[in-house]
Amino acid sequence: MLVFCCAPLFTRLGGLEQRNDEAIYSYSVDRILETGHWLTPRRIPDDGVFLEKPPLKFWMVAGLMKVGVIPQNDWGMRFPDAVMCAIAFVYVYLLAARFGGAVAGFVSVFLLVSFEPLLFQHGIRGNNMEGSLLLAYCGGVYHFVRWLETGDARRRRQIWFFCGYFFLGFMTKFVAAIFLPLVCVAGLAVRPAIRNGERPAWRDWLAPAAATAALIAPWFIYQTIRDAREFWQTILMSHVVTRFTGVLIPSHLHSRYFYFTQLWYELQRSDCLPPVLVGSAALLWAAVWQGGSASRRFLARLMLIWWIVPEVLISAGTSKLFYYSYPFLPPLAIGAGLAFSQVLDWFTSGVLALLRRLPLSGFKADVIARWQARRLSDAFTVVGTLCLLLAAATWYWDSVQWHVGGVRVFKNSSIWRPFVAGAIAWYFAGLGASVVPVLGASLLTVLMPFAAYERQLGRLDQIDGPLRAARDCALSVQASRNLPRIGVYKMSGDTDHPYYYYLWRLGTFLWPEHAGSGELGRRLEVPGEQSLVVLSVEDYVYLGGTLPVSDPVTNMDTGITSGVSDNARAAHLEHGLPPGVAISKDVVVLFPGEYASCARVAAHAGPRTRKLAAVPVR
Repeated sequence: MLVFCCAPLFTRLGGLEQRNDEAIYSYSVDRILETGHWLTPRRIPDDGVFLEKPPLKFWMVAGLMKVGVIPQNDWGMRFPDAVMCAIAFVYVYLLAARFGGAVAGFVSVFLLVSFEPLLFQHGIRGNNMEGSLLLAYCGGVYHFVRWLETGDARRRRQIWFFCGYFFLGFMTKFVAAIFLPLVCVAGLAVRPAIRNGERPAWRDWLAPAAATAALIAPWFIYQTIRDAREFWQTILMSHVVTRFTGVLIPSHLHSRYFYFTQLWYELQRSDCLPPVLVGSAALLWAAVWQGGSASRRFLARLMLIWWIVPEVLISAGTSKLFYYSYPFLPPLAIGAGLAFSQVLDWFTSGVLALLRRLPLSGFKADVIARWQARRLSDAFTVVGTLCLLLAAATWYWDSVQWHVGGVRVFKNSSIWRPFVAGAIAWYFAGLGASVVPVLGASLLTVLMPFAAYERQLGRLDQIDGPLRAARDCALSVQASRNLPRIGVYKMSGDTDHPYYYYLWRLGTFLWPEHAGSGELGRRLEVPGEQSLVVLSVEDYVYLGGTLPVSDPVTNMDTGITSGVSDNARAAHLEHGLPPGVAISKDVVVLFPGEYASCARVAAHAGPRTRKLAAVPVR
């Protein structure tokens, strides 16, 4: 699990430039290190105070950078999240292993890694809040279960761990951590031992709870003293009450069934739907089946509560984003791991019982006794192992060939032929108890999303950073040629936070409402006042720029000029457009004058970028 599921989280952490909210949080970290204002971070784009969430995540990242543990770049911004995500996966593994051992643990984490949104849509390994929150829930639930199962000598330690993870979640994303104690209290209500008269020692919780409150309170008290009205209006009224009962951002409004329908769609897209459906049924059966152990029944009920209760409650709000549900997805993966291990146990016990009834078992025992005297069983073990390795290699590479002196002496394209041969060799080597589980696991792999997992690994290995490359090149040009820091003119285009985050160091960001009528011409053509210009693809085409027909980046034809801004219609250029780069399907960045060389640098910085030809205006 550590090799195939956790290690890939650290692959090319700085490969993709930061997206969406990542840029907001990274800007806050950078400004903490530059200004020394740790208690009140800054925000994009006006450098005002950031009060939407408590700053614990900023403190962790900035603190590690301050002491030199991680570098102050995109890789360093994401490294703490990758670590927390890996620890969360370990907790998922341990929870699933309580159901079905190592097999259930591995399958559970494997499904989470294969689930595309979890890593790439406001992903948990990016510099967002989701990795911290996922760890808070996974760690909190695990230590809550351990508290219920551990003896008196060590159970208080589990309470401190639980409160520590609640502190992490609350000081990272505020009220999003409230569901953690709610899930655990609801779990106590359905625990069989509770109904039988056993009562947990609630007094053990007083000191940890008081310590947690004492750690949480100072920052809230400080911000209340600094500006109580602004603070509580932002962190509570706007970003909690208005967000979930009214309209804060119109694009976030969705139907009350959004989380369930979107989950179904994303599971289908990631090839995870069959194992999750089977796993949900397995959890439901384990929760109500009276023939199982009380501990197993309680765990199944707790997993169902962990998913259903928060999902239903957040569905009642008006604003919905799918990544809000990430902390509640592990139970579905754990259920799939439970189903996998249960079916594997049934298959193993059934096949072994059948083999014991066959006359072949007596023949095999007699043959093995003779072979062991001649040490032939060792030879069968080696042959069987080599055959199984050949089957695994063929599965990975599709075909295995061996050439000697340019002549092919061996080729294998079948997975099952060496697998069956290896299983027979192991069986007659006396390893029948090992053959059957391997065979059962191999048959069950048809339900595993290997293709989705492979796609995830491919995406983790991507490099795409045109804005980052443009910033670094432009800063180098400014320094080497002693150019003034004019900044960036954002004329038009549907830009998001990364544009400001990567380009603000070039100087002041200027918006159209604060610019004069000839600002575009001055920025593109007046020596000493030239700067990078951000504009929409429509404006770029209208002003004479050309795009490749049906360009895979923009997916637009060169003749489209709908949605042209007034700034573009009023612009008058004498020398046409300078080189530009399409950063996305909507936005182009122009590189005039001394910055023209940076266009090629930015264009080659990522797979989604294309260098655009400059065509004079007719």
